Amino acid sequence: LLDERGVLIKSPGWYKTKKGNKYYVKKDGTLLTGYRYIDGENLFHDGAHIIYVNGAFVDDESAIGRLMHDFRCSNPDNMYYQVLADRARFFKKTEEGEQIMCKMMEDMRNTAAQKAAINKELANIKALMETMKMSAEQAMKALKVPASEVKKYMAML
Repeated sequence: LLDERGVLIKSPGWYKTKKGNKYYVKKDGTLLTGYRYIDGENLFHDGAHIIYVNGAFVDDESAIGRLMHDFRCSNPDNMYYQVLADRARFFKKTEEGEQIMCKMMEDMRNTAAQKAAINKELANIKALMETMKMSAEQAMKALKVPASEVKKYMAML
């Protein structure tokens, strides 16, 4: 993981990107993955190996500058890197590419909806625990949380 200056992060702890995404780097330098409860927050980390660079960087003379140009570029014909231009052209100009992109967008919407449902259920559980002084188990029973989901929510509380 690179910080906002492009410096490799190796020290353990929380790091926040300019867009507000938070990541926790473990002592071995790897990113924390899975559902975790840390510092009062329920978090999910997918373990993706992400390198963040400043997208506003402009320098068409350097490799990273040309790459940033290509990431911002909407017309594949104006890109520096042929491999990116070819892939962009495939996804923008072919029926197969458009179908793949539509499927990806649908999957992203479904994932977002699932996460929203989990967050709503978690908020309801917490609200019952706080306002009705219920235990987590009692709150989940009152909300009819399926038994197969109880362990997941317990880990998130």
